[in-house]
Amino acid sequence: MESLYNIQQEYLELCRDLEENDGELTEEQIEILERNDEDYTQKIKNYRGMIFKWKGEIAAAALESDRIAAYVKKRRALIDRLTINVDETMNSRGLDKLDLGLDGAISYRKSTSVEADVEMLEDKWVREVTTRNADKNAIKKALKDGVLIEGAWTVDRRNIQIK
Repeated sequence: MESLYNIQQEYLELCRDLEENDGELTEEQIEILERNDEDYTQKIKNYRGMIFKWKGEIAAAALESDRIAAYVKKRRALIDRLTINVDETMNSRGLDKLDLGLDGAISYRKSTSVEADVEMLEDKWVREVTTRNADKNAIKKALKDGVLIEGAWTVDRRNIQIK
């Protein structure tokens, strides 16, 4: 079967012929027009079938996507809960590292972040965005270099790593 474009072009050509011949068509043109109508109807049925098929596939994929998103959310929550449990028990035992042999290790990685009261900071320590916030990278570097900054301080944290 021809493409919808070709079917439509043939139909438009027949319409031009009809206008040029004052509304008269030959028997051959009438047969071509009838075949064209049948081809057109069949092509539209096929298009409709594909549209409905793909809409169904999209709906099924959307449901599967929602199911997977719920699964991922649930698993992330479980991982968070287990990580908290490991963290709490390691802290209660005073452990900084637990070697699990070939199965990996549990340890803490030290990190330092900057906490700052933006309203107390001089403008040179503030980066303007749509809202005021502290330029923590510049402040952290300055604090490490020994500069005292009113309204800023470092906080040492321990972040658990499960490998």
